[in-house]
Amino acid sequence: MATPCTRRESKFNSGCGWPAFDKCYKGALITETDVTFGMKRVEIMCGACDGHLGHVFENEGFSPTMERHCVNSVSVLYKDGPPPTPLEEEKVSTGEGGGGGMFGAASYPLMLLVLAYLLSGVVGKVMDFFTGAQ
Repeated sequence: MATPCTRRESKFNSGCGWPAFDKCYKGALITETDVTFGMKRVEIMCGACDGHLGHVFENEGFSPTMERHCVNSVSVLYKDGPPPTPLEEEKVSTGEGGGGGMFGAASYPLMLLVLAYLLSGVVGKVMDFFTGAQ
């Protein structure tokens, strides 16, 4: 039997293509810091079986909880009606993950500077080609 993790009302459209939720039932998820691929994220796993469900992204402004639980769609099973026993909801934010990983807001100026530098070399070569400069 599937363990309830979240209410249907906590689902929202974040535009990312994955099912997104902003809170879960208390104790339904286990969290762990995930630093793979150069990003720091909060991994969420099933509290009953430790199976990977997805990641939590924080402070993006999509919901009042400031959390987006980006859940792998194959792990979602929708059931009609309330859970068998009333469950208390909670946020899972640890303050460790977040909304952009290595491309977070603080790194945008540096990325733009590097991109401008790289593009300036490309533009110069294109101009040299068309003007016949060697």
